[in-house]
Amino acid sequence: IKGLLYGSKSAGQKNAPVDAYYHPMGFYALREYVVRFDHGYVHPDLGFLIPAPSGAARGIGMVRDSYTKCQRNCFPGTAKEREEEDMVERKRVQEIKDQQMAEQEIMDEMKRQFPELSSDTSEGGEGSSLPPRPSPSSTQHKAEHQATSTTKPYSQHELLLHIPLEAQITRSTAVEMLKNILPEEVMKNQIAHLDDAFVLTILLAHERGLGDGSRFFPYIATLPPRPTCALNPASRQSVVDVVTALSVEMGTDVVGWPNEISKAAEVAERIVSTFSAQYKIFVATPPGINFIDSLRWALCHVASRAVAGREAHGRLRLVPMMDLINHDEAADKFYEVVGNETSNDPDGFALHAEENDAGAFIVRSRRHGRSKPLKKGQELMANYNVPKYSPLDWFINMGFVPPERTGKWTMLESGLPPNYRGGFSRKSTGVTGVGAFGSGKPEIQVLRQYTTQSAAQQQQHQQSPQVQQSQQQAQQQQTCQR
Repeated sequence: IKGLLYGSKSAGQKNAPVDAYYHPMGFYALREYVVRFDHGYVHPDLGFLIPAPSGAARGIGMVRDSYTKCQRNCFPGTAKEREEEDMVERKRVQEIKDQQMAEQEIMDEMKRQFPELSSDTSEGGEGSSLPPRPSPSSTQHKAEHQATSTTKPYSQHELLLHIPLEAQITRSTAVEMLKNILPEEVMKNQIAHLDDAFVLTILLAHERGLGDGSRFFPYIATLPPRPTCALNPASRQSVVDVVTALSVEMGTDVVGWPNEISKAAEVAERIVSTFSAQYKIFVATPPGINFIDSLRWALCHVASRAVAGREAHGRLRLVPMMDLINHDEAADKFYEVVGNETSNDPDGFALHAEENDAGAFIVRSRRHGRSKPLKKGQELMANYNVPKYSPLDWFINMGFVPPERTGKWTMLESGLPPNYRGGFSRKSTGVTGVGAFGSGKPEIQVLRQYTTQSAAQQQQHQQSPQVQQSQQQAQQQQTCQR
């Protein structure tokens, strides 16, 4: 796999590494990483689309046309094969009809020459020389054709990605790998109590420092050198420019955004500084890069790319290849395999899952709930499925605001308790977190909950003694009335 990311060796020259973020070889190396796991699958027609049709700097989509051709023509075979099959079927049916007609003519002639045959047949019912030949069922004939056809039949629910659990970066994977570099006391007293997002951050920073010696090198090589989240201090000026553009050009309500973004960035900096002091002597650092910058890079990638999953296999994960897909509200959502799916499910998954497939993620090309065959140049999209994210949450975590959230947005709370509401239920699905940090809150999760609490405490301390005294008197009056 590493050889795919280095150029060919010429006389008198060393191998020159390619830019895996843009180069097709980066995608091929990542594909090879995925398919080497059991049941790992990446559709052979997928590749980088630069720039992406969705407007992003990069996306993945179809770089060849064979997928669309098969979606249109390959069930049960190519268009030419299907036409030849229909011709053979019509010819076979016509031969049966001609044979039955000839047999009937012979029987009529024998009845005229031998009248006693007519009386015998009338006593026993309607006569017939031979019972009619049963025509083979269309299903049986189709199965026979598929068995002899050289073209693989494609269904309309073709899976484009199947990322096994073993190919993902989960908390359990991170803990097992960090045991090799961190002392036992640190693992027991610190790592065991950290949120999943921070455990993934430490491992990602370490694996980046290992370079091509990392198990996840093909994945890390395709990650952008500058993450898109708004927590990086180096992106402060660009963040201000984007917020201004959202307000002026898109009409987004950005009142209070600069203050909220600054608070989240400050908390992120405190987290990075703490991790740097505690783990710098253990964690590998890339050559020429400061360890604090490496932690910032890892934290931003976890905030913008981590996917929520079922708690049994890790409620927060980094899923290689799947996190290359850009967002579209009308597209299909990421689906985590439970392990009991069959190809006959009403939802139409072309998948016969087993128990050891549980935890894998699959992606199909669907739009508005219907299959959408892609042709060359079209992008594979997915719905990130974070309905409680406000525009500010999108911007802080992902670094952009989708079109459906650019206008004024207000989250309405239902009058019924969560147990009586339909739709998403963490208890039924087993998913304990929907956000980047797995707490299930629509804010920046771990970061903004601290800033909200500190802001409320600060506001309470800033109140004048007269205001505090009046509040106490009001509380005493309410107590007396009760």
